[in-house]
Amino acid sequence: MSGDERRNVLMVCDSLGGGGAERQLALLAASLDGPWRATVFSFGGGVYADRLRNLGVPLVLAPRRFRFDPSPALALWRTMDELRPAVVHSWGHMGCFAADVHCRRRRIAHVAGVVRRGAVFSVRGWLPRAASRLGDLVLGNSRAGLEAFGVPPSRGRVLHNGFDPARLARAALTDPPDGPFHVVMAATMDDRKDFASFVAAVRRLRDKAPGPIRASALGAGPNLAALRAAAADLVADGVLSLPGRVDEVLDHLRAAHAGVLLAAPGWGEGISNSIMEYMVAGLPVVATDSGGNPELVRPDETGYLIAPRDVDALVERLLLLMNDRSKARALGLAGRRRIETDFSVATMRANALAIYEEAIARRAGRR
Repeated sequence: MSGDERRNVLMVCDSLGGGGAERQLALLAASLDGPWRATVFSFGGGVYADRLRNLGVPLVLAPRRFRFDPSPALALWRTMDELRPAVVHSWGHMGCFAADVHCRRRRIAHVAGVVRRGAVFSVRGWLPRAASRLGDLVLGNSRAGLEAFGVPPSRGRVLHNGFDPARLARAALTDPPDGPFHVVMAATMDDRKDFASFVAAVRRLRDKAPGPIRASALGAGPNLAALRAAAADLVADGVLSLPGRVDEVLDHLRAAHAGVLLAAPGWGEGISNSIMEYMVAGLPVVATDSGGNPELVRPDETGYLIAPRDVDALVERLLLLMNDRSKARALGLAGRRRIETDFSVATMRANALAIYEEAIARRAGRR
């Protein structure tokens, strides 16, 4: 294998929409330099297409014209033959299936980055599960996800998310605000997130806390209208705000003292962007003990983990933080430091390159 071949990484994704996987792809692709160069191939466009171009990352788009259109796969194979990458890193099950066929044919190392959830769910769960059987190595953004998908330790590798350094700089730490204790939950308002328990905890705190409390439920989704109706009394009292979708969550976290993320039973997060945002903002975290949350939240060091739908435990932890704001601040600062080190883009880049090298060595050993 020549030096030029070892420098090329082809990242293959299903689309370039505004999701967490696309954000991580863009951060990693833009971070590769020196002996490594990234090219992105996508089966669909989206907001990250322009961002990649602005970052100087070569991009090839081959959108499908109809559901079973074979031309994007053919375009991918042509791109692989022209680029001659040392490794292909797929970021979705469609790209994984298409890339793996040609990787085997051309003896190219394939890293299947298809595990980005902490649980297998829904009737379509067989697609990512099937994709996780491919590749020389399988990437998950959490250990919990690899275990849930049944990826053996011999093939599974964890590549934790990196936090965008531009957003990290935007979230400059300031002293916690004076006034009522303010707790935030930011997430998509659908059946995967347990906003009902959050509202129940806020209602109890309004009635029993030793001081005033404020809460914000940030996000939008199919359950927003029902949530507003169920929490009408809290909204009327000025205790809870539900502004809907916000452009930048970090701007709303400056006025908060704690961040909460509650998953519904059976749902497993991978590595939660919301929890990372809380930690970057210097907030202690209270989250459900499921999926990849324990890989972010260290109990009594950066926050607390509770069982799903345990409103009593949530109220207890929030009262503890409310009554001991110095402890809350210490937990939040420890979380910020953890993001700056363990979840930096530099750490993600170093770990990704080590995984690429291992995949290349494995593929070479099979020749």
